[in-house]
Amino acid sequence: MIYNGCMFGYMDESGAPGISNAPNDYLVVSLVLFANKDVTDKCSKSIDRLRKRTSLPDTYEFHYSRNNNRARDAMIKQMSNMDFKFITVAIRKSSARKLASYSNVAELIVTELARQTKNAVVLLDSNPVLCSKLKKQVKTSGLQGIKFKQAKSRSDNLIQLADYVTAICTKRAKNPRKSFPVFNSISKKQLAFLDITA
Repeated sequence: MIYNGCMFGYMDESGAPGISNAPNDYLVVSLVLFANKDVTDKCSKSIDRLRKRTSLPDTYEFHYSRNNNRARDAMIKQMSNMDFKFITVAIRKSSARKLASYSNVAELIVTELARQTKNAVVLLDSNPVLCSKLKKQVKTSGLQGIKFKQAKSRSDNLIQLADYVTAICTKRAKNPRKSFPVFNSISKKQLAFLDITA
């Protein structure tokens, strides 16, 4: 069922495009979606309150790989109570084929997003190449109502949320059994998880 209103999205990625000989090397991109502006603002404010509740500075950036366990656990617990959905594309790199490309990611993300809505504004952490590929895919698909823009994660709570979703989904792609407890905390928010192996 396609949502008729304008959705708001926030995107982040982990890993780099290309080929790899490593057995468990992934390019992962996650898109976090909110049904409307009110829900978006409510979730952002809940992250502001989380900083205050945990005595963190107002400028503290929630970045999964850089945060200590205390901040990380607090953010994951907060996420379970937030009203959002997510789409993730996880492509395992191959030594033979360049399947893990931003062009492939853009096609898969835009296709899945179009199944949810024809109108969305999506901010992604600064990545000119990926942003260009997403815009090109939207144009190719005739989805004039979907817009992609770049922003800085340091100043955007919800790109920081997307970073956490991406990190958790990366763990799930690499080791589903070991990552089960943390992924289970957000699994009901999943719209699509595309795990692609070359």
